[in-house]
Amino acid sequence: NGGAEPWIWESTEVGPANGSGNRLGDWAAPYGSVSPTTAPPEGGSLYNTAAVYRVLKEFAEISAAMGNEEDAQKYQTAAQNIADNFNRVFYNEEKGYYETDYWNGSQTRTRYRQSLNLVPLFYGLTTPENHDTVLNNLLKDIKKKNYNLDVGSVGAELILPVLSAEGY
Repeated sequence: NGGAEPWIWESTEVGPANGSGNRLGDWAAPYGSVSPTTAPPEGGSLYNTAAVYRVLKEFAEISAAMGNEEDAQKYQTAAQNIADNFNRVFYNEEKGYYETDYWNGSQTRTRYRQSLNLVPLFYGLTTPENHDTVLNNLLKDIKKKNYNLDVGSVGAELILPVLSAEGY
């Protein structure tokens, strides 16, 4: 077996919420960061975990379309495990939004990150119980920032589809 399958099984554990060990994520958000200036101050662990979830969901759909129900179920089960752990690790129930424990010291950014909440909304990682709270907190933050978007490359791609799908 070649291709992506060996990689995907090595990537199904939800990483630490502190974003350590990686720099991938919502690059090039306004106001920069500490080092490098385009790196997301919250690290990349949430973004990377959501990407693995998305790949598994797509593998499940492809497998089902090809009539391979056994593989489809395997990928779907792994995706659901990631979704459950994603919410356990990244969702702050008290605050009503997603966050990481990592912050690189940026003094020009707010700790609430729009992209950290756009990703779970777009990928379907929010639970039915927290979906509206996450969306409402996103809308409050957009209004609070005078309708200026505080997103990088990931959030820029997702914000219009998310808001449109939600009727805004």
